[in-house]
Amino acid sequence: CTTRKPVLIENNLFYRVGGRVLSVEDDCQFWFESGQTKKVVFRNNEVVGCGYGAGAKDTPVEKRPPLFFVEPKGVSPDYDGVIHGTVRIEHNRIETEKDRPTAGIYSVKYTKKCVIKKNTVIRK
Repeated sequence: CTTRKPVLIENNLFYRVGGRVLSVEDDCQFWFESGQTKKVVFRNNEVVGCGYGAGAKDTPVEKRPPLFFVEPKGVSPDYDGVIHGTVRIEHNRIETEKDRPTAGIYSVKYTKKCVIKKNTVIRK
């Protein structure tokens, strides 16, 4: 999800998506096919059994992708600025495996403002 226009992802069911539920990247170095975002809102969605890995339910939890991933590609390790604008992840119901750490749910970098609030995380 990379566009300079406002993005609203709302009132959806994400059921058993093997990879990330939300991926906001940006190619800062190579292909330049995607760009920065100004505003992304992900709210009132239901996320059930997602992010289990490369096609296998038995992928170890530490190798599973984060459900919400905001990170540009090709950024220099010493870069300390921002690339993306505002990302809001709020009022969602997230059902995930019991051993997934919170760090395995959200991974956000190089973003001016990130709001993660009022999400219900159910671990089964």
